[in-house]
Amino acid sequence: MNETTAKYVNYVQTVFETIDWTKHAELISKGLSEKEAEIMLVKEAEIRVARMLATMAINGRKYKQVSSTTRWMSAGLIQQLQDNNSGTRSTLTYNASGDLTEAKLLAALKQIFDAGGRPDTIWVSPTVKGYINTFNMANSSLAINTTKEDHTAGGQYVSAVDYEGMILRVRVDSNIPSSMAAIVTMANCKKGWLMDDGLRLVDEPQKSSREMRKSLQGSLGFAIEGVGQDHILITGITGGNAERIYKTASAN
Repeated sequence: MNETTAKYVNYVQTVFETIDWTKHAELISKGLSEKEAEIMLVKEAEIRVARMLATMAINGRKYKQVSSTTRWMSAGLIQQLQDNNSGTRSTLTYNASGDLTEAKLLAALKQIFDAGGRPDTIWVSPTVKGYINTFNMANSSLAINTTKEDHTAGGQYVSAVDYEGMILRVRVDSNIPSSMAAIVTMANCKKGWLMDDGLRLVDEPQKSSREMRKSLQGSLGFAIEGVGQDHILITGITGGNAERIYKTASAN
């Protein structure tokens, strides 16, 4: 058996988040112990790093360091699903070219399944999730029975899509652009920390004996395997239905 694999070059990006230790004394003055203040500052830094990583994983752009004033950057999901690596690999995209409809979503799913992929997740922005919630695929014969005692507000939401027996979860990520939707195989969406440079808390050099500084830092890259088969990117979404029409009947 002979297998030919198209190599995709990506770079490693360093995450560096400093902790403002001057707030430590402020927190202690408000009644926290030294340990509690330290835990709070580190937790706040961890949240900032988590937000940074979430954005990088979706919208990261591949960039090679060319001078001391620039830095290496790693390509995230969106770029990798569109990057044909200078023509050495194929990509799967579907141009919605306007409103996202149920028919267009099903056409994109057909395209990826025809290519041999077996995706399991549809990632969308909160705005696009609103469009999908109006699709009839949720239950085209839905009937809501109401009585005068009912006071529940809410809507019918699409949590999964059934395509020819394959169930794909619909997930929301605010970092996904509202002009796109990514249909992916989650097992092939990976990140990796550089050896001996995983995310960790580090003591920074002190400028004086009265100063203590720390930072959260590490270097990682992203790998989206199976591009051209296991994932498809829907582009060109400009809108969609805002409401869904229901059949209603009063309960006897």
